[in-house]
Amino acid sequence: MRALLTAIRFLTRVPVPGPHAGAEELGRATIFFPVVGGLIGLLLAGVDVGTRLLWHSAPVSNALVIVTLVLVTGGLHLDGLMDICDGVFGGRDREQALQIMKDSRVGAFGVLGAICVLLLRFAFLFPLSGALKWRGLVLMAAAGRWSFVYAIARFPYARPQGTGRAFKEQVRGRHLFWASVLAVGIGACLFRVKFLPLAAIAWLAVWAQARYLSRKLGGLTGDAYGFIGEVTEVVILAAVPLATRIPWC
Repeated sequence: MRALLTAIRFLTRVPVPGPHAGAEELGRATIFFPVVGGLIGLLLAGVDVGTRLLWHSAPVSNALVIVTLVLVTGGLHLDGLMDICDGVFGGRDREQALQIMKDSRVGAFGVLGAICVLLLRFAFLFPLSGALKWRGLVLMAAAGRWSFVYAIARFPYARPQGTGRAFKEQVRGRHLFWASVLAVGIGACLFRVKFLPLAAIAWLAVWAQARYLSRKLGGLTGDAYGFIGEVTEVVILAAVPLATRIPWC
């Protein structure tokens, strides 16, 4: 229970009481990252249903779902995405990129990256409706948080210090295994056999991003984890309506 509360405290802005988590507790908390993502997804599904009842408008509902996601996470992962866009896609070498990513200011590439991700998320919510939409929202949030655990466990860390370093030093293969079991369980409950192509797409998206950023930066950072999570969520939203139409599923 302490590990679950630690995961909620770290991944959201929900005021969960409790002592400051130690290093070992941070490692155990990653097991429950997909569960916290699933809870966030259920919250978003509730917002979607409520706003549709009030305004009967898909654009309004989709916009408020996205706003809720930003608010409940405090924009933490979106901030990481903007830092990566400024540092990596601004055409800088490794040292310059890492230095730019430490700057609290946001540049043009960061703003453009955030706008693109938010627009894509808004657009890919439109093909979803009814039960498929709430299941897609839950899977999106769970897969996004699972991506953090995979990236932490499977790729080196780029900095000698940093927020992500504490997780990197504690996360082991067993943590990734149990996080994956929970993520697969959530996906299978939501989509049954149709989850198979979605799982493959999610893994490929996370692996490709982590490999690219690791080669550019000499490893990953906390900002990279945020970038990977944000992009993975968009990929899942795009894939849900496609995967559910596969005949053999």
